[in-house]
Amino acid sequence: MAGSGFDDQGLAARDARQFRAAARTLVTAALLSLSACATAVSREDDQPSAREQDEPPVLNVCRDDDTRTPLAPGMKLTQAFDYVADVSAGEVLSERGERCGTAQHLDPCLGASESAPSGDRFLLTIQGDSVHFWPQPLAASVLGRIDRAQEAVWLAEARNYMISCLAQVVAERDDYLITAAGRVVDDASCNRFVMGMQLRVTPDGEITEHDVSTFKTTGCGAPVAVELKARSRP
Repeated sequence: MAGSGFDDQGLAARDARQFRAAARTLVTAALLSLSACATAVSREDDQPSAREQDEPPVLNVCRDDDTRTPLAPGMKLTQAFDYVADVSAGEVLSERGERCGTAQHLDPCLGASESAPSGDRFLLTIQGDSVHFWPQPLAASVLGRIDRAQEAVWLAEARNYMISCLAQVVAERDDYLITAAGRVVDDASCNRFVMGMQLRVTPDGEITEHDVSTFKTTGCGAPVAVELKARSRP
């Protein structure tokens, strides 16, 4: 089911994906220009916490083939669900379990699961015949404590940060450090600004920006693809 979409939102989903791809290209350009002097924000007393013992200390946002690391399989939610999916603009980005696999009424369950809300990014959960969508900020009730790197990435992207494909998510005590992220802002005069940064995500879902630098493009035209060099840690 991964990679499938909701048919009634195909055009909107395609447009949204194209916009996100263009925005990520701009973030890539900014990070490439700014990465040479970037340093990670870390704590002097960083020691592994008990939470980190059952997961790798570093998560690569993308795999060796440049595809995004699936987020849904690694999430540790507050409830047990038969099925969990990470959905963006009607497209299932990743999932775990079988959709409506334990439902007593299969067709109504499948129909309900495809009635996507208008929000750009949300979690879809199914338990038996019960189907729920969790956009921001409702997703906090099922995410609970942010204690998985996949949850940190999902939360940042759901809040409209662009995460570089070469970024890493580093566990530091109870927090997660996302090493290469950015935001795109257009002003009223068609000036496009890309803010490159690192993000720290706390267990309660607070996101703070560090090592922020701003890169101004020539305007609102189509961005030019460039190679990204991820920010390095000392």
